[in-house]
Amino acid sequence: MNPAKFSINVLQLGHTSLAENHLGIEEVETLMFELNYADQEKYILEGQRRYREQMNSQYTAGYTDAEEKCKAEIAEKDSEIAQLRAELEKYKNMNK
Repeated sequence: MNPAKFSINVLQLGHTSLAENHLGIEEVETLMFELNYADQEKYILEGQRRYREQMNSQYTAGYTDAEEKCKAEIAEKDSEIAQLRAELEKYKNMNK
């Protein structure tokens, strides 16, 4: 018998007058509910883990891409700063 169909049958039986005061059926209902709840919790936690992994990898990829794209611009700015510092020193020495 299909386990899902069995669980539905047991749950349906649990709501009938045949199952009243039958400890075994109540225990099976409780166990099935707990197992179902544990499966749902497992799926939620797995989804959260996958989401965090995806966000971390996207962040790393974006950071690497930005670093690559900005290297030339940073080098250009560093060169310009060095040139301006040299000119400043030149003017300082002229005014002494």
